[in-house]
Amino acid sequence: MKRLALAALAALLLTICPEGPCLAQPQAPNHLAGIELGANVANFRELLNIKTSHKIKETPWLSRVDFKPTAYFRGGYVVFGECSSPGRIVRLKLKYQDEGMDFFRKVIMNLLDRYGNPAEYKGDLEGQVMGNKWSFTNAEGDSISLIIQRYMGEDLDMTRGNIVKLTDWTLMDAERSCYEFKHGVKAPPPTPKAPDFEGFLPK
Repeated sequence: MKRLALAALAALLLTICPEGPCLAQPQAPNHLAGIELGANVANFRELLNIKTSHKIKETPWLSRVDFKPTAYFRGGYVVFGECSSPGRIVRLKLKYQDEGMDFFRKVIMNLLDRYGNPAEYKGDLEGQVMGNKWSFTNAEGDSISLIIQRYMGEDLDMTRGNIVKLTDWTLMDAERSCYEFKHGVKAPPPTPKAPDFEGFLPK
């Protein structure tokens, strides 16, 4: 019941100002755990496990490197560009040391005080996934998102615990556009004949 109540409260907050914060938009965040969005990843070598750096297979215009544990964060990773501006940081995803519900609530309440109502609720009604997303436009006109999320289910594809994600979507798009321009955008393959539906089902 407590999880359902928290989910309902988060959804209710969005009805207060459905288009975002009622007041003037606060300044977009650009720092997390001592790392700055848009800066070069080489500036933060002491915070990162450089040996883990590798290109992301699904998005070859981006690379990722693991974040070293600190008193605040258990781990996570930093994503940086490989094309438009090699080494430029475009996203951070970190896992808090504290996995407790009370800590999650405290983080949410502090962010509500700092940034106002979230733009979107990032969770489910069952309460296994809970979280909020704030959206910003920074001084350069970049689209920034901040997501705080909690997951305590059994899905191995999901990160358990309390997670924070800070992303510059404008820089992400610039990296993708650069890669597509340099390598050419392949035309999608022709649509195949609809397969037998049985092929979609487990047996």
